[in-house]
This record gives sequence, structure tokens and C-alpha cells, in this order.
Amino acid sequence: VSALCAEHYFHRQGCGIFMRHRGENGLWSEIFCVADDAKGPFCVISDMSNQRHLIYVDTKNRLVYAIRKNGNWKKYTLSALKDNICPVNMEIFPVSGRLNLIYSAKYDGKCVLVHCILGNHAKPHIIDTISSDKFWIFCKKVYYINSSGAAGYADLSDEKPDTFCKICENGNNISAYNYFGKEFLLHTKECRLFVNSKELVYDSRMEMPTMTCSKDKLYIM
Repeated sequence: VSALCAEHYFHRQGCGIFMRHRGENGLWSEIFCVADDAKGPFCVISDMSNQRHLIYVDTKNRLVYAIRKNGNWKKYTLSALKDNICPVNMEIFPVSGRLNLIYSAKYDGKCVLVHCILGNHAKPHIIDTISSDKFWIFCKKVYYINSSGAAGYADLSDEKPDTFCKICENGNNISAYNYFGKEFLLHTKECRLFVNSKELVYDSRMEMPTMTCSKDKLYIM
């Protein structure tokens, strides 16, 4: 499921990706089919010119890039994926005026993190092998846990995220947050919660902590 401005995109198993929009009266429109050949994960983004960009995997296991112009969707095949490659999570983000794609995928019993520049005929390439299918993009960096269990990030600012910058060993649940222009990095390690590498609390029951803000305060939940 993805919410974009006044539009709602969602996937129905075996039926594809659908969309509906909310009118000025607050009522939702009828449901439209965007991609009847979509089978799994997808992501959608709106650019500065209000065009919609959609990435999804189709029933032939192809990575498809679709652009909506003047109400119509034009589709391109980014990559014909092998049968043993299964994308799990994906996200589109802008860098230097171009859209980039990061996605995680299961591949031969492993989990990999993959990068691709959209719109210039570039093909996806593997950044790293990761310990889970989760990642977090923040301030032109992609944060993740690598196959050795180290928490860290790869720099996306030059669209070449080839180097892993380690933050700590045996980290989990890594995420980042921008609060009044300051970056706060959260991760856990052995039931301990760290923010910007400073230990805050130990809790053996802790699962998937996150950060949020309200007015002038930053909260950890």
C-alpha cells in the first residue's frame, strides 16, 4: 500500500496494482487498475512536475518502470529477473535531479541490496549482501545491516553506493530521522538502544523501535 498526495495505490494478490484518488469534497473515486500484470512489491513517487513514477515486478518476474503522463501510463522493462531472484522491498528517491531505485531481494538463499538509476538505460547492480530485507534511505544514504551483522550505510550522493561505512558490529533495527535539520541515527544491539552511538536504554522485550516528533520534542517508541 502506498499513499501519494490525494492518491492511494494498493496491490491485490493475483489482480495487480490499483489506484483511487480523493476529490476536493473528500470522497474517494472509483478504483482504477494501473498494472494488471503486477504480482508483488511496488513503489510509487511523484516528481517536481507532478508526474508519477511506479516500479513493480510483473508476472513474468520482470522489473517494470512505469511513468504516468497526461493520465496514461508508459511502461519500460528495467530488467528480466532470473527465477531465483525475488524482490521484497523497494524505494524510489531523487539524487541530483535523477530518480534512483533501491530494492532488496532474496537470491539463492541470500538477501541482496540492489541499486539502479532510472531513465538512462542503466541496469540494476548489487550493492551488498544483507542480513535482512529491510533498509532505510535518509539524507542520500541507505542504511542497512550487512551479511556480517554490522550496521552501517552506503553513500548515495554520487549515485555509486559501492562502499559500506560501518557504524557498529552486530547492530539491528537501524533507522534515521531529521529533526530540525539535525540527523539522529537509531539502532539496537543485544537488547540495547543507541541514538547517535550513545546507549540510552536496555530492554530485553524491545522490538523494532522507531522515532517520531511532536511539536518541539523527539520521541522514541
